[in-house]
Order: sequence, then structure tokens, then C-alpha cells
Amino acid sequence: MSRDIVANNVAMGYELFHRSIYALYLKKAADGKTDAFTVTTFAREASNMSNRFYDAYLRHINDYVTLSANGVSESAKNRVNGLREILINKLDALTTDSIRHYQSKLRNGALFGQKAGFTDREFDYRVRDTRGRSLDPNNYVVGLVRSFATDTYFVSSVDLLATNGHYGKIVYPDPNHQNNGAVFDPKDNEQVKVVAQLFHPYSQATVVANVIYS
Repeated sequence: MSRDIVANNVAMGYELFHRSIYALYLKKAADGKTDAFTVTTFAREASNMSNRFYDAYLRHINDYVTLSANGVSESAKNRVNGLREILINKLDALTTDSIRHYQSKLRNGALFGQKAGFTDREFDYRVRDTRGRSLDPNNYVVGLVRSFATDTYFVSSVDLLATNGHYGKIVYPDPNHQNNGAVFDPKDNEQVKVVAQLFHPYSQATVVANVIYS
């Protein structure tokens, strides 16, 4: 499973969840009720939708980890599991914030007395990243999962190279990329730190063993 595939699968799952809670919000708001019972009922039903999203994205993440970290050392497994937990916590925070956004709109009577409709104007939830940028939540999810997937891939690749006594070589789809063919020692922490900078969330770089045949 590629980094793009796992990121897109989780993002599609989030979009389905987001549209589902938005549709639920519209249904509640169209009734013209903003009482505590309506708001609480919305939160409970939206949480159930969140749980279904959690089950779906966890399968995608676990499948990616199983394929990417197969055969790595215990140390690498622990690092990958740490990356996995960070991602899960961030996705959980996102779904919670998504629910709270529409819960707040419902509580404030955003559509009270208005004709409900699935409009882009109302589908307005945005996410602020650590740099303070306002992002489309689907793009935010893609970035989160790509970051996790790329880090997992790099940690696992370096560990397997070191275990098998090979140097690593960086390969890009574009053979003319300035870093294509760069060779590094996976047991040299300083070299690994430098190479790691090439593996940003949207990097297309891969790592192969630099095997020299005589």
C-alpha cells in the first residue's frame, strides 16, 4: 500500500464522516429547534458516526503499518507505533472539533427560521494547523496521514538496511532530481538525519539498498 493510497483512503473516510454530520446538522436545524435536548442528541448521533470513521481509518493505518514495518527491529516497531498513536490522536481531535463546530452552530440557531439546504456557504468548517494556516479539513487529513506514512516508511527502510548491512540509495521518479542516487550509511545517525529531511510529507523519494555487483 503506497503513501498516497493510505492518505487518500483515510481522507475519503473523513469526508464521508464530515458530510454525514453536516447532513445531520441540517436535519436538526431544519426543525427549528436549538434546545439542549436537540443539541445533545446531535452530539450523540455524530459521535456514533465518528466511531464508524475511527474503525475504518484504523484498518487502513494498521494495514499500512503491517506492510511497511514487516521484519523491522523492536526499536523500529516502537518508533512506528509511536507515530501511529500520534496520528490517531490528531485524527480523534479533528473529529471531535468537527462535531463541536456544528454543535455550536446548532446551539446558536444558525439556520433557525431558514430553509435548510446543502450549500457550500454552510459547509464551512476549516482547520488551523500548527502554523496558523486555515485549511480545508480533507487536505489537512491528507497531510497528516502522508506525514505519518512517509515517516513510517523511512524509519522502516533505514532499519532494514542497517539490519542487513546495506548502504541506502535515494531514488526519485525523476532521474534528474538533484538528490536522485544519493547514497548514505543507515548506521550513521548524522547521515540519516540529513537524508530524513528529504522525506517530507509529500516527498516522492524512496529508499533502496545500494548493492554493488562485482
